[in-house]
Amino acid sequence: RIGSAAPNSSGAFLASAILAALGPSFRLVDLRSMWAIRLLVVAHEEIEPNVELLASDVEATGIGGVGGNKGGVAAALSLHGTTNVAFICAHLAAHQDMVRRRNRDAQDILRGLRSLAARGLPGLSKHLDPTLSFHHVFFFGDLNYRIDAGMEVVIDLLQAAAEAAAEAEAEAGGKGATGSG
Repeated sequence: RIGSAAPNSSGAFLASAILAALGPSFRLVDLRSMWAIRLLVVAHEEIEPNVELLASDVEATGIGGVGGNKGGVAAALSLHGTTNVAFICAHLAAHQDMVRRRNRDAQDILRGLRSLAARGLPGLSKHLDPTLSFHHVFFFGDLNYRIDAGMEVVIDLLQAAAEAAAEAEAEAGGKGATGSG
């Protein structure tokens, strides 16, 4: 099966190493793997009884639309029985000129993970976009989006943004200190 981690797999080894680093207070809630794409969900022992794994799944978008070198792995959870969240770890197409492909792959991943939607908010259609079916969705991983500008332009923009933020903070701090609006 493409989306599970066998007990002696590199995914299981990685999970063991991470749990050992976190310490004995953490528990593995779910481990999903598809080729080199991994998703580990861990919870502290104090909240672990309140974490329910609703479902987990994989969606391949790589070679021929079925290769697991690209795609996503996901886990849907219920926290305290009141808040449903989905974690989606993805690896999208690389290279500067592949933006449309990355966007399409992200859409294909979400479309392929529609089975999670009905688990997120029971009573909803399994054909619903998973991003609409959970209170919170975390979509992360090696997304390969790039800034299409030279280094000097990027540094100038970052410096300008930092200066604007500092000015805004100084103005907000000054108004609060004097008590005038």
